[in-house]
Amino acid sequence: MYDTSVEQVVRPHVVEAMDGEEGTFHGAGREDVDARMLEEGRPFVLEVKRPRFREPDPADLEREINAAADASLNGAYRDAVQNQPDRLLLNFHDVDYINSTGIALIVGVLAQARKAQLPLVTFGLSPHYQEIFKITRLSDFIGMVEDEAAALAG
Repeated sequence: MYDTSVEQVVRPHVVEAMDGEEGTFHGAGREDVDARMLEEGRPFVLEVKRPRFREPDPADLEREINAAADASLNGAYRDAVQNQPDRLLLNFHDVDYINSTGIALIVGVLAQARKAQLPLVTFGLSPHYQEIFKITRLSDFIGMVEDEAAALAG
């Protein structure tokens, strides 16, 4: 599965913004291997216990959470290049949705990889995102292959 959950990413920022004591995550719908949520993802409610501030700015929260994602991705990039690989692989196998911030993060990784003369290769992109990569011309700079074996084969 995933190393980090939506709850782990979102909860600390919301609890802090509301000056609360703790938060409880409530996901909507079911979560089974045969159930997939596309587009905007699965709705959820984050219950903040004993908030002292009840109206945080959603736009500020979004910026803060996205900045944290940027820092996390940059950290993962630094960890990956420490071993001096001959290429950098991005696995999109379990990714159902990429928002504009996600595309911007990918462009940021691409910029770092190009500066280091390190080829960037994606695999597991859905047909929809393969088309997005082509329309945005990301595919001109990022290799796109079907699976990990093809990505490793170069």
